[in-house]
Amino acid sequence: MSKKDFVERANRLCVDTEFEQLGKAQKYSSEHPKAEEAALIKPALVPTLKKEVKELEALGSPAGDEGELEAIFAALQKGVEGAESDPASVIKPKTNPFNEANKLATAYGIGDCGRNP
Repeated sequence: MSKKDFVERANRLCVDTEFEQLGKAQKYSSEHPKAEEAALIKPALVPTLKKEVKELEALGSPAGDEGELEAIFAALQKGVEGAESDPASVIKPKTNPFNEANKLATAYGIGDCGRNP
């Protein structure tokens, strides 16, 4: 697969994940109207991003980009683990566990995958 094809597929997948997150967040918020923002992280964000990481890895890597993409996927996984262990960290820019993944994804060209909360 070419980098261009990978970027298109990855960005589409990440946009789909964002819509799925939004749907889960809206559902959770309607069921728990007094919930704090951090309370949405585990039910809406974590499962969708776990799925996203697996789906991104399943796309395969353009020849020569394996190392760069492995770093992105590892950073995303680390972000998911951070969100799972400390949901409140996600809503603080300085402590957001997705900062590194977002930076790497954007630099690679998959900016839609670099907009994690």
